[in-house]
Amino acid sequence: MVESQSIQPHIRHHGGVTPMDAPQRHTSVELEANGGFFDGPTYDHLFDSEAHEGARLLVSTMVKVYPFDTQNTLVRDFACGTGLKSQELSPYVKFIVAVDISKHMVDIRNRSAEEQNVSPDE
Repeated sequence: MVESQSIQPHIRHHGGVTPMDAPQRHTSVELEANGGFFDGPTYDHLFDSEAHEGARLLVSTMVKVYPFDTQNTLVRDFACGTGLKSQELSPYVKFIVAVDISKHMVDIRNRSAEEQNVSPDE
């Protein structure tokens, strides 16, 4: 089951600086531009076969290393893009919450799920 959401941008914390300590460096204009960039042509469509093969390879490696359990494993896929990795991982887990800054990316992911007869909330 995969649930997708578009989220608001957050402050990244690096070098021991917590989000509470970090200065507000990004203006709303910058954040909108960043979101707009990711609403443009998606990586998946620019590199279609490579993106799909990359998702398959990543997930096949993950399931060899981590004991995923369809009864108990819950996953959060941050920066999910169009959900290729979530789609590949879904047979191995109970539930996935996929989130991305770009509503456009999440919309593509939801359309893809519908085409496979999976609701966006499954």
